[in-house]
Parts: sequence; structure tokens; C-alpha cells
Amino acid sequence: MDPKTFPYIDLFAGAGGLGEGFSACSFGNRKVFDGVLSVENNGQACETLRLRHFFRQFDKNDVPEDYYAYLQGDLSRELLFQRYAPEAQKAMHCVLELTLEDKSRDRLNAEIARRIKGHDKWVLLGGPPCQAYSLAGRARRTGDAKLKTDPRQTLYIQYLNLLSDFAPPVFVMENVQGLLSARIDNHAILEKILAYLRMERHHYRLFSIATGKEVAFSEDFPTLLVNTADYGIPQKRKRLFLLGIRGDIRVTPRHLQRCDQLTVEDAIGDLPAIRSKISRRTSADSSDWLSAVLALRNVDMQGIAPDLVEHVYRRLHELESGNDTIRKKCPPEMTDFYQWSHDRRLAVIPQHEARGHMPSDLMRYFFASAYAEHTGKSPKLPDFPVELLPQHRNVIECTGKMIFNDRFRVQLKDAPSTTVTAHIQKDGHYFIHYDPLQCRSLTVREAARLQTFPDNYFFEGHRTEQYRQIGNAVPPLFATKIAAIVHDILERA
Repeated sequence: MDPKTFPYIDLFAGAGGLGEGFSACSFGNRKVFDGVLSVENNGQACETLRLRHFFRQFDKNDVPEDYYAYLQGDLSRELLFQRYAPEAQKAMHCVLELTLEDKSRDRLNAEIARRIKGHDKWVLLGGPPCQAYSLAGRARRTGDAKLKTDPRQTLYIQYLNLLSDFAPPVFVMENVQGLLSARIDNHAILEKILAYLRMERHHYRLFSIATGKEVAFSEDFPTLLVNTADYGIPQKRKRLFLLGIRGDIRVTPRHLQRCDQLTVEDAIGDLPAIRSKISRRTSADSSDWLSAVLALRNVDMQGIAPDLVEHVYRRLHELESGNDTIRKKCPPEMTDFYQWSHDRRLAVIPQHEARGHMPSDLMRYFFASAYAEHTGKSPKLPDFPVELLPQHRNVIECTGKMIFNDRFRVQLKDAPSTTVTAHIQKDGHYFIHYDPLQCRSLTVREAARLQTFPDNYFFEGHRTEQYRQIGNAVPPLFATKIAAIVHDILERA
């Protein structure tokens, strides 16, 4: 390891968004962090991590052509790793597939001790799985007797154990907004964490990355919440970030600097325009897709504003007439986001394929995106023609009660996206592309762009797993900003 770089250990690493940001943090041409260990219990996410650790073994201009051949499906992973065995072996060594629990603590401690040996300045990263803390997850599990015993509720203790065992100078813990109000046995989890940090022999101080101020009381907890859209990320994503500094280090950290917002179009507007297929029809061709969308003309538009109906029909006419060449946005090449996300060596953008949709959903998606295009907002269920409403019992019974009102959500092109979550793996209803002529949900690559993963970042596993990995990640470009704060602390420590 370069003696001028600081090691980091990444727990609950997922697809590696937080680690990617730290690995990419540089000053001049010098990288300042080195990922020596990523720990994750999901096998497919570990495969993603291993491939990315392999990629990082090379300087930017020296990444082998075989890597890009693998991304395009022209070379097997096995052959890629055979051809570059030393780099592949190091990548495999950097990823540990492990479930964090009491019985695995000794093994993990032994691994960490080997990786940080001889380094007194390093950082511990990670975000314990958030399902048990999320507002939506807790709402779904109201009255669930198993919630109290869900082991994911106490995974943060495994993280805190490592602070006691290894005393890193700095740690960064990420979690969902719901952690602000999450409780176990009627005790707020954040208060338990703060009390532990005070009682723990290393006396960690907790800071807000938004303000740079110490979080000493429960009244300060809201300052831990950050919306990434305020810091140049094309996504409204509210997450908690806990920045801890060991008590003997008397450094006051810098804080994040707000900047102009990026929009969905800024992030994905230059990607090739594509269309979905009709789900469950292996033989369906483009004419079947077109017929399914154009069937929207047969839907009764009674109660819909005449100017909106005119706009919908005009866009359908463009689709039918073939005047549907989608003009992709060409962003200025010198923008930070362009430089961050693009890789000129990619002949084809990987993982940018649309998934199939049911004919009924194709009509809903076209109407919804045309509605958003015309009104500047995503439609609620009462805004749809009655014939387009899903025949779900809860929709039929609850539409008038304003429940499940945002079942179909268009990502508006002139604003940051809504939060990209793991739910995107289930269906695309919450992530409809803003362009009616494409009439589809977001692709894996578009979701990755909104999460600010570079285009050469490849997600292993089937498509559902790829979406899940992306939705659970920390946006890497945002993580670089945290990394700069941490680097400054370590330099001054």
C-alpha cells in the first residue's frame, strides 16, 4: 500500500457505493484512500465488489481492453481473471463474504487486524441494513410480533463492537431517515448509539457532515440528516450520516458545501433511447409493442382536461407516424457529472436494456409520462382515466380516500429524481421514464446514473439483483465529498 494513502474497511458494503466514493477521492492525480477490505453477506453483491476491486488495481488509462470486453459480454469473467491473475487474486482477497454476528466476530477481527497492521490512521465505513429502521418497512410491519426480534435491528451493535476493538481514528455510518425515530424496547436507537460512544473507552465524538458541529444531545439528531440533492446528486435522497472522531483527536471537521441541483435529464438524458418489450411474450415484435401503446386511443378520456387529451393524442400520433426519433440530450463534456460518469472506452453503455411491461402498464406509462410532460408533475391515481386504473381491490376501494395515490410515478426530467430504493427491483411503477415515446421504466444503468455510479461500474447477478444492489447503495459521487472531509481530519490528526 502507498504509505500516503489511508486504508478503509467497508462493512455492510452492498454494491460498494460508499467505498467507491472513498476510492475515487483524490488530490491531483493521487488517490488518498485504499479499500483493503469490503465485508458483505450477499453473494451477488460480493461478486460486484470483487469485479470493482479488480478494476481499481489499474490506473485509469491502463484498464485492460479485456475488462471492457467482459462488460460487453465478449469475454467470460473466468477468462478475464485468468489473464490478470495477480490483480484478480488481490481483488478476491479484498472482499469477505460474511454475515456480521457474534459468532463471526473473531474471524472478522482477525481479518481486519491483518489489513490495518502498521497503520494508525484509517477509517471504518458502513451502513447496517436499513429495512428494520425504514419508515415504510416499520409501517408495513405494524403489529408484527417478529419485529422486536428481527436481528437487523441490532446489527449496528456489531459495528460499534469494532469501534471498541480497533479504535479507528474516524468512522462513517450511514442509514435511513427512519433511524431518527426508530426505537427498541421503547428506547431510541440513536440515543443508545450516542450513549455507547460516550461510555466506550475511546470516547468518540459525533459530528454532522451538514454543519460540521458536534452532535451532543438528542435535539441535535436532525442535523445528521442530509438530502443528497442539495449537494450535486440528481436524486432526492434523505439519509443519516454519522461522522465519528476518536476522543483523543481534537479536530473539528469541515462540512459539506451545497451546490446547484442536478436533474434527471442532466443524469440520464444523453443515454441511448430505447423501448421496452411486452412482458411474457418472447416472440413479440415492435409492431406488437406499438399496438399495445396505441390502444390508449380506445380508452375513455371522460373527465380528463381537453388540453391534456390533445397532448396525449398528439404524442401518440408522433409515435404512430414514425416521427419518434428521440433527441437525446448532449451534456457539456466539461461538467463534473459528465467527467465522473462517462468512460470513452465503452463501445456500448452496459446494462441499459429495458425490461418488459404488460400492455395495460404500457398505456398507463404513456399516459403518465405525457401527463408529466404537459403539467410538470407526476399524476396521482385520480388523474388517470378510470379505465386505466389497476383492477386491484385496494385501488378500487381506496382511490377516493387518497390511499396508494402515487402508485405510478414519473421521474420528472427538470428535477432531481425521487429516492432510488431497492423497491425498483419489484416493478417500475415508481420509476417511469419521463419520455412518453420510450414508454417504460428506468433501466439498470439509468438507476445507476441517478445513484451516480460510473458507467464502467458493472453489477453482477440477474437484473432484479442489480436493481436491489443499486437501490441500497450510497451514491458514490456523494461519498467522495464525505471522503474529502475524512481525509482532512486524518491529515490534521
